[in-house]
Amino acid sequence: MTPSPERWLPRPTHSRLFDTPLFRFGEQRDRVTALVHTLVVLLVALVGASLLVAGATSLLEAAGYTEEGAPVVTAASSTAMQFVGFLVVGVTYLSWRNDDSLVTAYRPSRTELGWIVLGTIALAGAIEGVGALAQYLGYEIAENVAVEQGREHPEYFLVLLPIQFLLTAPAEELLFRGVIQGLFRRAYGIVPGIVFASIVFGLLHYSALAGEEGAFVVITILSLTGVLLGVLYEYTGNLFVPVVAHAFWNTLVFGTQYLQAV
Repeated sequence: MTPSPERWLPRPTHSRLFDTPLFRFGEQRDRVTALVHTLVVLLVALVGASLLVAGATSLLEAAGYTEEGAPVVTAASSTAMQFVGFLVVGVTYLSWRNDDSLVTAYRPSRTELGWIVLGTIALAGAIEGVGALAQYLGYEIAENVAVEQGREHPEYFLVLLPIQFLLTAPAEELLFRGVIQGLFRRAYGIVPGIVFASIVFGLLHYSALAGEEGAFVVITILSLTGVLLGVLYEYTGNLFVPVVAHAFWNTLVFGTQYLQAV
């Protein structure tokens, strides 16, 4: 599916929050489609990403780059290929659906640039606040595998920075906020769409955590960030807004980790 040129032009600020039901019980066809398509898209995305990671790892090993000898190269390759898989599946699904209204993305207006800044600040405040509260209450917070790898090899954090803008944020936002939230918005309304997509977003990060202890806290935090990103998307009607806010926040995290590690 090739988006029409008009979709990429600036347009007036538009909010589905004001013209779409917050809650609804859609037609059975929409409800079945939301569930089945979400499960299939997630399954294909996970399998596709795994195959790409395995293929890239094999090619690197054949070229002499192993996890022991070139940890940064192999880790960055695995990360990149995972999100390439997610991105390809998301784009392929939209091409198959041929439905421009399911996911909307435009060149951000000046107002939306402001929402990107505010969204990034909100993400930082919410994540730091919930994390601090969890620690105060005595809960452990699991660490991301990427953070552990980066502490051993700080240059890995630098490699991750462009990946956030080019692959990670676009892929995750397209799948979770765009496709999944879009499908469930049609079937159940804005609020259930945001909540369901955010819970799935949090749960799918479980495999990226180092160990089970403290995983629940991290999944809760990530689900909360999903809600904030989902609200940004619904308010602006522009997927680029949560994509850029998501990428900025991730780069702040990895940039800070790099400065602490060197």
